[in-house]
Amino acid sequence: MEKKTVIANIRAEILLNDDLQEFFAQFQDRENAWFARQGGDTFLGEFGFEWNTNFVEIAQSVFDAHFRDLGLSEDRLPKVELTDSRRGSWIMEAALTMFGTVGTTYTILKGVSELPKLADGLEETKKRLQKELSGRCLS
Repeated sequence: MEKKTVIANIRAEILLNDDLQEFFAQFQDRENAWFARQGGDTFLGEFGFEWNTNFVEIAQSVFDAHFRDLGLSEDRLPKVELTDSRRGSWIMEAALTMFGTVGTTYTILKGVSELPKLADGLEETKKRLQKELSGRCLS
């Protein structure tokens, strides 16, 4: 099995705006209001797979664009992998990974950018990712 190196940890949290919180407040006194139809999973758990899938897809597209701009070839692009998917959680966590050892990953990244510039680029990419995630519905 090929080794992987984690480049960055990614964390997103689903926040409900005031209008949506107000909408849900009308159900708080009803029995099973936060449960799925047919007595199944809780409201959050019911859509968790879709939220996690969308989160990874959106993050992957943002990081792909960033690393392509740096000049990495398609076969070397880092991959976003879900690392924590607690059932019913409002928080999603993933890691940006590259196949290879730490040394190999360092050499590849150093070949496309000076490390301080790479760090600055990741910070800018983080802002793009936040904008992209907040601009799209995760459900």
